[in-house]
Amino acid sequence: MEDKRSLLTDELDENTLRTEVAQALRRTIFDSTLRISPRRVNQIAAEFVTAFYRFIEHGQEDASYQYGQTLAQAGMGPSSILTMLHTLTETCQASENPGRKLLPLVNRYMHTLLLGYMEGREAYIRQEQERTMRAFKRTQNQKE
Repeated sequence: MEDKRSLLTDELDENTLRTEVAQALRRTIFDSTLRISPRRVNQIAAEFVTAFYRFIEHGQEDASYQYGQTLAQAGMGPSSILTMLHTLTETCQASENPGRKLLPLVNRYMHTLLLGYMEGREAYIRQEQERTMRAFKRTQNQKE
């Protein structure tokens, strides 16, 4: 995997990728819940790119899955996730080799991150529904 990371870093500048992801995220950040501050865009973009580079280096699908869950629990909206992943794919496709050679790895990263995100989002929605139900029951009990 190390040779793939060195190929990636030779072709795709990590700082450039962070900048592109941050710009894409700024366009969709308000689709996320209010828990995501626009001031955190650069931090989120840096974390996203770092997670991607770690995946390329180590190939650990469980780490990208966990990161997807983390993004969901942080309140990241679906369109923001899709925009970041689209930017990642476009950047790899736009680069000459080895960017295109890494597309199968990019697809694996996207797949596992999205699985983690969807399951994390489902868990978040369940938590919100349970909280709402408890509040409703408290209100009903107070009326009686």
